[in-house]
Amino acid sequence: MDTIARTLLVVADTPTACQSVNQLLATATHLRAIEATPDLATTTLLQTPCDCLLLCSPMPNPDVLQLITAIRAVSDLPLLLLTDADRATYAVDALQHGAQDYLLHSELTPELLITQIERAIAAVNRDREREHARLHTSELRYSKLVASMQEGFLLCELIRNGSGQAVDFRYLEVNPAIEALSGLKPSETVGRLVSEVVPHL
Repeated sequence: MDTIARTLLVVADTPTACQSVNQLLATATHLRAIEATPDLATTTLLQTPCDCLLLCSPMPNPDVLQLITAIRAVSDLPLLLLTDADRATYAVDALQHGAQDYLLHSELTPELLITQIERAIAAVNRDREREHARLHTSELRYSKLVASMQEGFLLCELIRNGSGQAVDFRYLEVNPAIEALSGLKPSETVGRLVSEVVPHL
């Protein structure tokens, strides 16, 4: 089993729920649990690096579903819902709102909780790696396309003054065809202002 140090954010209405989770995690020395109430969950996520979130909700509660949605708006961390409610519709609702898994407190053992936390973290990490690889491949295709174009290509950033008026442009990307068409060398253009490169424009 993966024994990398992890931080688990436990979100619960009551200290009893947090204590129950801490007891289940007592044997997992690599898991450090921090606690937050539902009203502080998103703030805590933004301020404290965490690896996984465990949301304790004893009974079906529409506020919990709204909280899951709010958490998803600020974080893609693995989110597990721990509940006493053995209702399939609540599980489906939680998953549709962004929970990764649904755990019943009555069936929970330390081993199961630790395994589910590690699986959730691993799944999110795999998704992030796939997304990173997809973006990298897309960026390579884009770069090759732009570099091989016979047409000139410029990507510029609009520069505004304090009043919001457009006053200049900064070259962000220039393809090799620009040099043949205009004499502008990409190596001498990218990152500079148009007013610097072509002062009399």
